[in-house]
Amino acid sequence: MNTFEDILICPKTGEKLNLEGSKLISKSGITYPIVNGIPILIDDDQSIFKQVDFTSYNRTFFSNSPFKRAIFNLIPTLGLNYASKRNLKKVEQLLVYSDQKPRVLTVGGSIEGEGAQAFLNSPYLDIIDTDVTFGPRTKIICDGHSLPFMDSSMDVVVIQAVLEHVLDPVQCVKEIHRVLKPNGIVYSEIPFMQQVHGKAFDFTRFSFLGQRRLFRNFELIDMGPTAGPGSSLSWAYVYFLMGFSNNFYIRVALRLFGTYTSFYLKYFDLLTKNKASTLDGASGIYFLGRKSEIILDDTALIASYKGGFRSYFA
Repeated sequence: MNTFEDILICPKTGEKLNLEGSKLISKSGITYPIVNGIPILIDDDQSIFKQVDFTSYNRTFFSNSPFKRAIFNLIPTLGLNYASKRNLKKVEQLLVYSDQKPRVLTVGGSIEGEGAQAFLNSPYLDIIDTDVTFGPRTKIICDGHSLPFMDSSMDVVVIQAVLEHVLDPVQCVKEIHRVLKPNGIVYSEIPFMQQVHGKAFDFTRFSFLGQRRLFRNFELIDMGPTAGPGSSLSWAYVYFLMGFSNNFYIRVALRLFGTYTSFYLKYFDLLTKNKASTLDGASGIYFLGRKSEIILDDTALIASYKGGFRSYFA
């Protein structure tokens, strides 16, 4: 097992888990398998994922085939995330270092998040990568709706491009709040103006104020766009083209054509990223905050609007 064994709890009962052979067992006798050193901490009664999905290596959220990833890496991305690397560096600067490394939980962390390479490879942080799929970074299989960690056990939670793929984002954020230590830090990124990209596992989008309300139990440190209207336009153009056919192969061809003829639009985001109106059409929004016991009032939420409609009607 790993260094996080002492903070694992049963996602069903909240009881501490003990290692017995190749399984983790709760005080009340609930067992969870370990596959290739990775605990499968899924509550079959509450999650849309089941333990058997992982013990039998069924595909869950997406394919982790190295070949497919290599192919996708050859295709230009539709968006330009200019915020992640800078923001995660800021997260490191906000941490208080002592003899024990700050413990960082990544939710949906089977692969590196955008711009997160330096942060995730920092020798000064204890990273625990979780997901509902096996991947090169997966250390624990768990569902974000019921995180299998003790209360106040994490210094930081990072959740990039995940909350649009969960059934109940509010519940997931409650879990993040629960597992964070007092004054713990959360860093979130959620798409706003993007089309469906997670097949059946794609449910919601959040505007600037939508994401701020989602994290209303957190003190705001910083918020802003991860990618702007140029990226949004590229996404819309590609999906506009794909809308002309239901044939798989034609749609793939249309997607490739659309991507290669519009990916450059994302670079216009560098010219607009400091404009207030960018927030109204941003491709994605980030939130950086600190755990708080004070809930943001909705009147204050409305007053915190920062988009372009403050000064003109469009």
